[in-house]
Amino acid sequence: MPNALQAQLTSALRGDDGKDDDVLRVALKDASAYAHPNTTVVTQIDRKPNATRLLDSLQRLSVPPEAPIVLYGDQPRDISQAAELAETGRRIEGVLIDPDHPDVGRQIDIKGIPTRVIGSLTDPNAQ
Repeated sequence: MPNALQAQLTSALRGDDGKDDDVLRVALKDASAYAHPNTTVVTQIDRKPNATRLLDSLQRLSVPPEAPIVLYGDQPRDISQAAELAETGRRIEGVLIDPDHPDVGRQIDIKGIPTRVIGSLTDPNAQ
């Protein structure tokens, strides 16, 4: 990742531009090309970052521990994969997107991670 893009992403993650979500969205979109390997040659396990690698990246980018990391997924394991990261003191939150889940509209606990259950991304509680 180019240094200028890394600086832009770090600044956006820290919230240096106030609460401008658009700045963060643009930075994440620009950085996404560097975050995902070529999935045609990598297995699913390799595509998902393990806790150690993710923690190293967060520290290298100087992301403060209190900065929230929100995981979205349609299966509980999409959220639970960050349990190790949560144990390090990072602020992890989950959003489970499952219209058939019995807890839609409520908050549940997935391996110690507070997780909102929503029916779809267009749900008003998705934000």
